[in-house]
Amino acid sequence: MTLHIPSPHVFGSSKPNFPVNIGHRGFNGKYPENTLASFEAAIDAGAEIIEFDVQVAGDGVVVVSHDPNTQRCFGVNHEITSTPFKGVLDRLSIANPDLDTSISKLGGGDMDDDIKSETATYTYQEQIQLSDAMLKKARNLTSSQHLPTFLEVAQKFATDPKYRNVGLMIDIKMTNEPGIVKKIVDILAQVNPDLTNYWAPRTVLGIWRLDVLREAGVVGRPFSVVHIGVSRSLARRFIAMPQVSGVSLHHIALSSGASGEAFIQEAKSQARYVYSWTINSLDLMKWAVASDLDGVITDYPDIYAQLRAGLTDDQIKRIYAPDTAAHAFIPWIDRNVKNIFFYYLLELIMLGKMMLLYFNSGRKNT
Repeated sequence: MTLHIPSPHVFGSSKPNFPVNIGHRGFNGKYPENTLASFEAAIDAGAEIIEFDVQVAGDGVVVVSHDPNTQRCFGVNHEITSTPFKGVLDRLSIANPDLDTSISKLGGGDMDDDIKSETATYTYQEQIQLSDAMLKKARNLTSSQHLPTFLEVAQKFATDPKYRNVGLMIDIKMTNEPGIVKKIVDILAQVNPDLTNYWAPRTVLGIWRLDVLREAGVVGRPFSVVHIGVSRSLARRFIAMPQVSGVSLHHIALSSGASGEAFIQEAKSQARYVYSWTINSLDLMKWAVASDLDGVITDYPDIYAQLRAGLTDDQIKRIYAPDTAAHAFIPWIDRNVKNIFFYYLLELIMLGKMMLLYFNSGRKNT
């Protein structure tokens, strides 16, 4: 099995390579995020790569979770880094309330942005909206879903025929300290020791922090590394490093004025892959195709798969025509006003979060 990342789908000789279909936390638009049910549904919907997040529990077990706290997704307040997986986190579950009356609480839904703090206090209205979103997702389940470990997920990718030709994009969250890459590599080696030929061609390590990148340069050498973030200036620091094969940026960073377009061309001129998240609307998907991105990270892999499959040769020619700018799919006011404003706001918020993380990390080490 060989699956090189990215692995664009080719639609016959007359159709170009399209951005690869990457399921964001699986099929996050329809199923509870970062669960095995979400991953399998994403594959069924056409995802070629599954993107998921990792955190380290208090007993050292690597778990699959976007948030450092379980409140939003499981309705129970546990800080993952200070809570053991065995005996506590392994008891968390989500079930279809129409099929399983044992479920007593539902967590939040899709506060997806890496912008609002994962430990933020939600207003009552936000709690209602999040719970409603999670309830809708839970009703799509046919079996109870638990908090998966990374080992469990790696075993699925290695042994389940459904996962045979599917790639892994591992989002190593900002809350993870150096040492996380070694844990990931050790777990992959535990499942299949052939890191170079088995895991490396299908695995991407997504990294936010420079100190974690330095660790990846030592213990994660066989693997592709991409920088995940919202800042173009920080992304430039990453792509200047030879071990970084690409970037995965919030779509606002790539679609805000001429600077976003210029960054895409700059990265590609340096032979770096460009992925973007979270691409959920049809217009954004068309923008991603026209921008010649390498991957679309979406909550709705089914919609993107349908878009790709349904494009005619004439439509493709129009999208790729020299006089058809990618930003034609984004309203002028969004591209030149809203997105620029939100880009700098995002960059400021992310800078503050990273400074706080480094400050807290320094305090732990003193």
